[in-house]
Amino acid sequence: MIEAIFWDFGGVIVRDNIQPAFLELGIPYGENCLAAWREHKLGRIDQEEYFTRCLNGSEHRREELRVLTDAFLTIHPDGALPVIQQLQRQGDYVQGVISNHSRVWGRTIVERHELEKYLWPIIISAEVGMDKSGVDIFQYACQAVGCAPKETLFVDNQESNVMPADLMAPAQPLVLHLALLIPVLPVVVAEAEVAV
Repeated sequence: MIEAIFWDFGGVIVRDNIQPAFLELGIPYGENCLAAWREHKLGRIDQEEYFTRCLNGSEHRREELRVLTDAFLTIHPDGALPVIQQLQRQGDYVQGVISNHSRVWGRTIVERHELEKYLWPIIISAEVGMDKSGVDIFQYACQAVGCAPKETLFVDNQESNVMPADLMAPAQPLVLHLALLIPVLPVVVAEAEVAV
């Protein structure tokens, strides 16, 4: 039986903010940005260093990029927040977050959208120094809520982010890719409302 559900931030609860901001400003998001993001999401470099590496040391458009990445941290219009809120009202599950995100943007998401009302624990990769590329962050999440992996559901919009969770308990219904969840969100909410 599922006891805990962990949701991702970007593409699940909120819109992705980083690459869309670069695209909007016409700034290429190349390998240097991907490499910098790997360091930033693990808390090894701060936001300023991330921007420095992405912009190849240039100050040109840095402030615009900072403002736009922050502005894009909005609730995903087709995302999971209505389901999270409904499940929280029912009180049947512990619900938390596991996100590959930076400290600054992760905490901005939580505070701006008051997500601590619905979600605990909120595990941000930069704060714990591990990400979804391995099982450690998923084990950490399970330990935080006192649930076994087979009692835990991980919801993400990128299949590669949830594949390591499958290694913890093969053949268990641990992982749900958000693309599979989106079409049933209205049904889940409707059934939950009838049950209340």
